[in-house]
Parts: sequence; structure tokens; C-alpha cells
Amino acid sequence: MGNRYKVIQWATGITGQASLRAVIRNPNLELVAVKVYSPDKDGKDAGQIVDLDSTEITCTVDPVQILSTDADCVIYSPMPWDVEEICAILMSGKHVITPCPYWFPFVQDSESASLIQEACQQGGVNFHASGINPGGIAEKLPMTLSGLCNRLDRITMTEYGDCRDYGSEGVIRDLMNLGRTPEEADNNPVKDMLTNFWNEPIDMIAEGLKSEIIE
Repeated sequence: MGNRYKVIQWATGITGQASLRAVIRNPNLELVAVKVYSPDKDGKDAGQIVDLDSTEITCTVDPVQILSTDADCVIYSPMPWDVEEICAILMSGKHVITPCPYWFPFVQDSESASLIQEACQQGGVNFHASGINPGGIAEKLPMTLSGLCNRLDRITMTEYGDCRDYGSEGVIRDLMNLGRTPEEADNNPVKDMLTNFWNEPIDMIAEGLKSEIIE
């Protein structure tokens, strides 16, 4: 086997656990550290968190210890996220892959985009944000299907999700506001963040189609 990429998993919620399993199972990747936030996970073997065999990698809540670990890449997936953390990782010389909403931040959050770009240049590394929706389907599918059209008047996107078996109550209640009153949802500080979250795909599509967004 050739050289394996050394990977750090940063956060182990529902998304982080999915990527952690994938890293552990991939023979081309070597898990070298896991950053957790819950005291209940601190000190546990990474494999124990995702119901796999021992990895001999102990989870830690200490970000300084994580940043000092030699690694090629960090999978960064906390909720909420912190652009300063992302920049610290990049400046430590580690590539970052994340599902956090920086897929096309140049319009909605140009300040963060500039910070990330500067951190990449300082660390000599790359930053890649990706996801399913947004971060994947919402941008790529309309762009791909537009190639089948000789006239395009509008693009309409409607998302449906079966949340009956979704494994994160925090996302369902605190992020999506299910079970909350309209007043609680309107006063949720996450609301503005989610607005940017869903506007980024629109900005990316407009850029790809060389079109102007009319508010």
C-alpha cells in the first residue's frame, strides 16, 4: 500500500459520525485525531463513538492538541461552525473539507471568503466545501439540466425531506424549527444564517448562467 493520507475528524455529530466511519473504513486514509465537543465523548476511542472496532485514537475536546497533530486534511463538521477555527486549521498547514455553508460565499459572506482565502495562502493548503443539498444537488442539478434547454425562463427549487428517522433532534428543532411556534422560529438567531445558507446556491447558479439576480 502506498502513502496514506492522514485525516483529522473535527466534530462528531450526525454528519461527523458519517464521515468518521468512512475514514476508518477507507484503507487509503489514516485517522490521526478526533475533535469532540461533548465531555461524554472526551477520552473515548474514536471507534466506540461510531460502533466500530478500536482505532487506538482517543477523542479530545482540546483544539490546541488537534491543531498540533500532524495531518494532511481536516474534515470540519461542527454545528455551529466558526470561520476563525477554519482559518486556524488552514494556517496550521492542513487542508479542510467541510459540509459547512461556504460553497459560494463570495456574495453572502465576502468577509469570510476573504479570510478563508488568506488562510489558505498562508498555510499553503486548499479549502473545499461540499454537501448534498445545498452544496450539491441545489447547484449542480439546475446547471446540468440547463444544458438541455434552449430557453430558460425560471428555475424553481422545492425541498422535501423525510425527517421521521433523522438522527439529530438539535437540527430538527433548533435549526429547522419543527415543533416551534411561528414567533419562536422568527426570533431564532439561526434564521439569518439559514438565509445565507440557501442563498449561496442561488448565487452560484446565477454566476454559472451569467445571469443577474433580481431581488
